[in-house]
Amino acid sequence: MAVPMFRTQGVVYNAPGVASKTGSIAKSFGATSVFLVTDKMLVQIGIAKIVVDSVKDVGLECVVFDGVVPNPTVSCINEGIRQLQACAPGTVVVTLGGGSVMDCGKSIAVISAQQKDADVRDFYGQPKLNPKTDTIDMRSMAPKKRPNKRSPCIIAIPTTSGTGSETNGAAVVTDDLTHKKFFFNSNNGRASAIILDASLTVGMPLYPTASCGFDVLAHALEAFTSNRTNPFSDAVAYQAIREVAVWLPLVMTNPKDLVARGHMQMASYMAAMAFDSAQLGLMHATGHQLTALYGAPHGQTLATVMPHVMEFNIQGGGTSVAKYAQVAQAFGVFDPNRTEVDNARRAIDAVSRLSINIGTAKSIRMLGGTPSDIPKLTEQALLDISGIFNDRPATRSDIANIFEAAMENEKLYPVPVPSAKL
Repeated sequence: MAVPMFRTQGVVYNAPGVASKTGSIAKSFGATSVFLVTDKMLVQIGIAKIVVDSVKDVGLECVVFDGVVPNPTVSCINEGIRQLQACAPGTVVVTLGGGSVMDCGKSIAVISAQQKDADVRDFYGQPKLNPKTDTIDMRSMAPKKRPNKRSPCIIAIPTTSGTGSETNGAAVVTDDLTHKKFFFNSNNGRASAIILDASLTVGMPLYPTASCGFDVLAHALEAFTSNRTNPFSDAVAYQAIREVAVWLPLVMTNPKDLVARGHMQMASYMAAMAFDSAQLGLMHATGHQLTALYGAPHGQTLATVMPHVMEFNIQGGGTSVAKYAQVAQAFGVFDPNRTEVDNARRAIDAVSRLSINIGTAKSIRMLGGTPSDIPKLTEQALLDISGIFNDRPATRSDIANIFEAAMENEKLYPVPVPSAKL
């Protein structure tokens, strides 16, 4: 069966203030009511009210589910499913928030349409290693059930510039019982409309802005160098890398710069479109485990492992070398008098300097880890599906070496200045 190169997305609305049109957009999709998936913080600071008021202004009822927690859990999703199933037919699901809200909302929308007693655990596989190859047994990825009924219409409104979760039907979910992360994915979870309103991101504090920015960069870098790259993903990913190189430092300097915030939100969307086409890689396979074990922000863990995964890929001598040399161009550090490998390492240096400058240069030890954690981290990384798309295949010892390199390094992870306000 042929693998699609990319999928087209629903209509995208991109303008400051456009979130106030959510009600009329929902009505254009035939909404009889709106089920708003968000979190308590966005309710408290008044961002959710923008959407609720817009829905009421067009005469529709708005049911608010604000029970989403960071790294959404099975129990959270199952509660959302119960509440959505109590709504009238024709209800449109609106997801308002960061990646956790998006992932939770997509899972709720898709699984709620299947059956009354639906449980999200039935719709994911349990990855296992093939003991002979030390790689994922792909048969274990098959879920018990597959969504076969059409889900409610979804409208996605990101309030961060990082996950790009609005662009696809995938979700990362935490199992309350096993404390392991798993991946849920369904084309039924793709949004029919995406609302990119940069004004919703202006109030985000600096450190979350920085970690989300590195999430964008990781998406773009991995899509640009995966073993599934194609002309579409290359073009979109490279431009996203350029956007981050130029605009993330400006956002960190002036967090209220709406233009810079808008560029980062578009970079987030573009990077996610790229990885939706070309997949991810070893940064995510290793970074996911740091988040799961230490509770560190997803973008932070990607910043932690990024230079080491890039170095690993360069040492493989594959297509990543030439691609990273292009990344050096995107960051403005390319030297035509140097070799391709030299320029690839200049890209690593540029990425590392950016991480230091914006406050995401944190080692695994800074996140609370110790060398004794490496075997567990390695085992879980081997089970992460993202790793199979890395340009250079990684063995158990390769992954362990990456975690060891990221454990501590005074140059890459200098002690932050106490007065730094991040």
